[in-house]
Amino acid sequence: MLTPATAYWNQRHKLSELCPRFREMGETIGELNHLSYFQWAQLASMVLEFKPDLILELGRGKGNSTCVFTETANILGSTKVVSLDLNAGFLDQSLPRLFRGGYIPPGWLSLLECWVADIMFFDYEASLNKYDRILVFWDAHGFEVASCVLGRILPILQRKEHIVMMHDMSDQRYLSRDSLDYGDQILWRGDDDEGARMVLGFINSAEPQAVSIVDFACRNQIDLLTADHSLQTELKPHPEKTAEMMHLLGGDFFSLNGHWLSFSLNDYHRPFSFPRFVLPEKPRTFTVDLLRCLNETL
Repeated sequence: MLTPATAYWNQRHKLSELCPRFREMGETIGELNHLSYFQWAQLASMVLEFKPDLILELGRGKGNSTCVFTETANILGSTKVVSLDLNAGFLDQSLPRLFRGGYIPPGWLSLLECWVADIMFFDYEASLNKYDRILVFWDAHGFEVASCVLGRILPILQRKEHIVMMHDMSDQRYLSRDSLDYGDQILWRGDDDEGARMVLGFINSAEPQAVSIVDFACRNQIDLLTADHSLQTELKPHPEKTAEMMHLLGGDFFSLNGHWLSFSLNDYHRPFSFPRFVLPEKPRTFTVDLLRCLNETL
């Protein structure tokens, strides 16, 4: 499987060109605590190296990652981006700011489908079956979404070239020893409302889907590759490479940590076991393609 360190290194010169634009877009959107600049660069490198024909974004917030994926899709030229989220913050807040700042060139949005939709109810069969090489960015949280990804989306992906990337997953092996101490932290109880975190093997996370992916990986005996481990073991031993990347990207866009992981079923030539997916009674919101509505009103 393609590793984060390989993509980061191979795409370093292209990333150097993209950094100023990413910084302007990131400052315009804000919410950099949700996606740091080095993660902008790392996600972009994975897209540019893997060259998917479809990027499926599950959860986008105000749209930092959406901008990364739409920008890299435009560079590749024929990659489609399908973005799903329950809220319309990207359209209502971020896109107007980006337009006013002059960061949206003509045709830039043509490769993006931006849906306000309940991820559980989206028609993945119709959307995914048209593509052969798919990158999934899994950033929507909760056990329900995990059941959809593992029980509904992955059975489709197993027949295609694919990579699944999960945000908000740190590697305990590269965190400080203090991160293992509870301190005044409560026991993690299924959400991150009070800042509680859990440690499952080498995964340190506050998100429920960490439990689900560890369970799935153990049952199917597949590897979970953290960006942190890849960068620390493949790049850090080569100071000449890290020095070059620091020179090209600067301290904001270069880091030996990532706080996300990736996995794929492609390297395992055997049957997989998937959880049974149960559709909820009704969606939490209506389904609408925001950009199509926007284009119709312009």
